[in-house]
Amino acid sequence: MKSVRSAGFVVDHGKSDRLDGAQWRELDVKTLFDHYVEKIEFSANVSLTRDKLLSLPKHLQRTYALWKEGVDIRTLLKPATYYRQRRDLLGYSVDIAATCAT
Repeated sequence: MKSVRSAGFVVDHGKSDRLDGAQWRELDVKTLFDHYVEKIEFSANVSLTRDKLLSLPKHLQRTYALWKEGVDIRTLLKPATYYRQRRDLLGYSVDIAATCAT
């Protein structure tokens, strides 16, 4: 596996060492870019249509409505309930872990 060099550090299997000046010329920008892009979670959150919203179970309707208003759902629900409702809402392309962009 190749080392990934970033901001003056070589990251190789969890080890970090400072780069010297000559090593900057060997910096593989594409590998570095790909390394960080892989860490980004892209969410395809969608706004539910009225019919789709009404087809949700009541407890998910409430959670969705609060999330849509910008409420941090994690502060309201027990962890097990939060993850269960998150999993259920992901089936409707709604990820309550992400901030709602209304």
